[in-house]
Amino acid sequence: MKKVNLKNLSAKELHKLFHKAAFSQFVDSTVNQNQQYEEICWVCCKKEFKLLKDVHRHVAECHYDEIKKNYLKLKEDYEKKVSEQDKNKYEHDDVKIEPNSEVESFMCICGCKDFVVLLFYHYVENPINHGLDTIKIWQVKLCRNLKLRGKIRLSTEGINGTVEGCKCGTDEYKSQILRQEIFTKMSMDDFKSSKGTGSSFDELSVTICQELCTLGLPPEDVSTSGGGKYLTPDEFHLALENLTEDCDKAPILLDVRNFYESKIGFFENALRPNLRKFSYFPAYVDENREVFNGRKVITYCTGGIRCERATTYLKKATECEEVFQLKGGIHKYLEQYPDGFYTGKLFVFDNRYSIGDSTCMTSQCFYCSTPHDDYELCTTRGCRQLVLICQTCRSKNITTCCTRCSQNAESCGNCKECSCTKERTRIPKEPSSIILTSSGS
Repeated sequence: MKKVNLKNLSAKELHKLFHKAAFSQFVDSTVNQNQQYEEICWVCCKKEFKLLKDVHRHVAECHYDEIKKNYLKLKEDYEKKVSEQDKNKYEHDDVKIEPNSEVESFMCICGCKDFVVLLFYHYVENPINHGLDTIKIWQVKLCRNLKLRGKIRLSTEGINGTVEGCKCGTDEYKSQILRQEIFTKMSMDDFKSSKGTGSSFDELSVTICQELCTLGLPPEDVSTSGGGKYLTPDEFHLALENLTEDCDKAPILLDVRNFYESKIGFFENALRPNLRKFSYFPAYVDENREVFNGRKVITYCTGGIRCERATTYLKKATECEEVFQLKGGIHKYLEQYPDGFYTGKLFVFDNRYSIGDSTCMTSQCFYCSTPHDDYELCTTRGCRQLVLICQTCRSKNITTCCTRCSQNAESCGNCKECSCTKERTRIPKEPSSIILTSSGS
């Protein structure tokens, strides 16, 4: 078998490799060899399987939790091994990390009473062509010392992360980021914070990726340098005031997020594309060029990162008059205008799923149409769809996102593509003449 250098694999490739290994470990544990006849069979859940494909199907359908546990153990062991091997490696051609010995002996002084979730990103001026491993090692060690969990993406473009910890831990984390030479152009204002729960993330994940935020295009082809002009929350708020006063001459207000995000909260009069993934955005722009040609466009997203390259692509692919982006995203806007023009909750990519209150709901239960804005995952194994189901319907054991998933759940089957995904139009076509009213699904 060909030996694989794990350090050369992408995060996605590592995930597949560890999942395959975890699956194989579990299947191997079910082997039962008949010494007399030299026959091999597999025994699991008091059932005997003669064919490998049959036990594979059984394990996939009925032992998801055990496979996940094995996967997490393999991943954790690998990350610890890499960290141990390179624990003293803090310099590279492009990157110099200034370690702080005090962090290694960090002690919480706030009593872990209040948890904080940080959201941040930074695009560097010059690509990090060498040294991403160094940054990854430093980030893993820093977060573990400060008792932080979350998701951090690294690429030649810079860093994109969201982490949770106690207040003193997250404060120290921000301080450690800002003291590094590679992030000197960052400031405290680049960090967005919200109230955590202590369980917003299950683990710490630090990965090296092709893109900080997956647009699906090489960073060198669509960079942030040609993006839209920044609008501060104050400037954005003023633009929205003008938008409501004179809609005929107003720019297009474009929500760059996914449909399930804008479903539970949005700015009035925004064009909200019915997109499942951000990587579909370029194709959406290509399909709807005439909508943007000759128009001013103001974009917004959760924290600002998606607008950085989305506005670059808008300018390159269309003949729009001018493009703007909300600096710091909805998150920063709500810090200054909690009672402003934003309606509903703000979707976040962690176990909380959303922040804000439900005083003005914009969404409803998928089954009974009762106002509801709390997402939960579909309960069918293998389905990762978020679904809005009110407590009344859940009390009736309605917990799946569609009929197909409901049928799979009853038979303990996995669902690789449910009806929600299969029946959704991948790239929607907008009317050629957009009337600036709330749209999307």
